[in-house]
Amino acid sequence: MKKIQFELVWNNIVKHQGEVFRTTDRNLEFTYEIVGDNFICSRTNWNITKNDFKKAYDLWPVNAVKEIKNIVMGPSYVLAVLKDQRIMF
Repeated sequence: MKKIQFELVWNNIVKHQGEVFRTTDRNLEFTYEIVGDNFICSRTNWNITKNDFKKAYDLWPVNAVKEIKNIVMGPSYVLAVLKDQRIMF
């Protein structure tokens, strides 16, 4: 399977802001908004950057949070969004 370009993935992330997502590990519901290059999650007090998503995307496929937990901020949220069919079609 060929990966799509990261900018298309990021555009999908922007497009689906405000929608409900669930973490893959604990099934926690969350939403997010995009402000500039920052992903602001409803369940946290810190921002996840576009670059964090790019780092995880560059390692794709990623199957578990533990694979990216020391590489990106908010690995549970990054993984949940990237694994969602609305984002990575």
